[in-house]
Amino acid sequence: MPAAPKPDPLGYKDSSLQLCLAIDLHPFTQHPLLTVNPSDLMPSLEIKLYSSNQIPDLDVLPTPRLFATHMPYTSLLESIIECRCRIVYICWNPRDTFISIWNFMNKIRSNILKTPLLPLEEGFDMFCKGATPFGPFLDHVLAYWKESLEKPQTILFLKYEEFKARPSDQLKKLAEFLGYPFSLEE
Repeated sequence: MPAAPKPDPLGYKDSSLQLCLAIDLHPFTQHPLLTVNPSDLMPSLEIKLYSSNQIPDLDVLPTPRLFATHMPYTSLLESIIECRCRIVYICWNPRDTFISIWNFMNKIRSNILKTPLLPLEEGFDMFCKGATPFGPFLDHVLAYWKESLEKPQTILFLKYEEFKARPSDQLKKLAEFLGYPFSLEE
């Protein structure tokens, strides 16, 4: 589940996990989301799995294997693209993405680097020039969008604003794409 760097305010991880770790696989009282943080059930490739030069054994993870990433499409391994695994891309509008990145970078500057905060104007200029942790915003978004048009069976492109405006429609679309469509009763 790739996305340009941005928090998960509507619970895309929760939604995806609930669909993929379907109730019929886990009785409600034993559902993993009742006791485990979604970030632990859907670890980030670049933050949790491959940080600190570790190379995890992904075969020990239960199926379905779900991962999150902020990597651009062009940085995905060829094996990920060729295996035809399903990719759900979540896009936020540029303004919200910029503010999120700017706040995140200022937290790092303040708490870890102990350096002065980045002024809003300077951060905006950097964002417009594509100087962000995972490359230019438009390149990131457009690459996944283009691939979703060419490979709709393996790449689903969702927009945060549409999810917020019509959550039921977007959840149905996500469920169907992931192979867990809702029944008529649901």
